[in-house]
Amino acid sequence: MIGIPFIIIKDGNYYNYFLFIGLILILIGVGWDFTSHGQKELLTIIKKHSSQRMEVLLKLLEKYSISISDKESISLLIEEAKEKKNSNNPFIEVKKSMKIFTLLVVPLITLIVGKFSAKLTIKDSLPLLLVAIFICGIIMMISPFLEDIVYWDKKYYDYLIDDLRQILIFNNKFKEEK
Repeated sequence: MIGIPFIIIKDGNYYNYFLFIGLILILIGVGWDFTSHGQKELLTIIKKHSSQRMEVLLKLLEKYSISISDKESISLLIEEAKEKKNSNNPFIEVKKSMKIFTLLVVPLITLIVGKFSAKLTIKDSLPLLLVAIFICGIIMMISPFLEDIVYWDKKYYDYLIDDLRQILIFNNKFKEEK
């Protein structure tokens, strides 16, 4: 998959079209995230699920005899949820090894590309640079989805922490609802 752009550059055909289409797709993806239309669609769904989660959390706190006005216990629950979230994160080890990877491999790749591109003219190396930027952009766009797939329960820890914080902040409101 990664070699496809280099084959296109080697043949000298269609690489401008490839880069143009890739750039357009990236801009459309980024633009969709920032539109109010996309956010409005999600807002109703988020509100519905947020209130359902809050009801379940209030029932659990009541079941285990934790008062919503007991800020110390709720703060301890928040800290425990943060610890569990971090201990269950499979990417902590990957992030540590990526630091070593960047220290060792990036200079090596830079050296190899420098030797390779020394023989190329600016006209020939510019498309190579654009393809490299495009590939990095694709990887950056895909990596959050990969994290959501592999570490799928992260969002549930975040929901729990967020809901517990809301109870700390708005506990008078929840007392009135009971």
